[in-house]
Amino acid sequence: MRSSALLVLLAGCDVVAGVEIERAPCDAGSFADVATSDLVAATGFSLSWDRDLIVYLTDTGAFQQRLPGGDAIAIDLGIYDVGEPALAPEGDALFYTQQIEPPLVVAALRAGTSWTFDGVAPAGSFAGTPSSPEFGPRRVLVRVAMGGAVQEYEQDGNAWVPVGALQAVDSTIAPNLTPSGLDMVFASRDGVLVAHRASVDEWFGEPLLIQPGEHQFPQLLDRCRELYTLDQLVVRRYAR
Repeated sequence: MRSSALLVLLAGCDVVAGVEIERAPCDAGSFADVATSDLVAATGFSLSWDRDLIVYLTDTGAFQQRLPGGDAIAIDLGIYDVGEPALAPEGDALFYTQQIEPPLVVAALRAGTSWTFDGVAPAGSFAGTPSSPEFGPRRVLVRVAMGGAVQEYEQDGNAWVPVGALQAVDSTIAPNLTPSGLDMVFASRDGVLVAHRASVDEWFGEPLLIQPGEHQFPQLLDRCRELYTLDQLVVRRYAR
């Protein structure tokens, strides 16, 4: 992902496209018994930072849609079956998994409604949503193989460099990062969990359960005041 070519941000600004900048781990409390709303039917999804773009998968292919109320637009992500979309916070780049053997993370860059495949992807099978370059070089968590450990990477120009040791995380696919890179969220057998860290120089603390039940592709946005998950093949928004 080449963030510098796609997005120019003003140093020290507090708002990007009307979105509050996160400069510390967020406060992700429980989402039990909060208001919910449904977005689209899907088998997988990912949202941009300001929640104005969703990329999602169905049994008939991949789509992008402006929110709220935009039209679904089919997108071409190559000849292989696609899984595990992970959109960059700015909505200009996408990781996803080619369903081959072994599964492979690839990257695409967005220009309007079309995507090109000249993005650079970290090595592995499943990638989560990366952090934003507003907070320094992008970070991303990647599951290196089906059922394997998670490796954190940092973007260095057009390369992704491993950071730290492999980590065991109780999730099927890779955890998602919030835009700051200081929070990771993932779905386990117990429900949706979040873990925080004070700095990208350290690994995350003990995960906390924020939503019990069966969920997929959980994503925390708006300073962790909004949780999005795939519930029974519907993208659902939980708002505190």
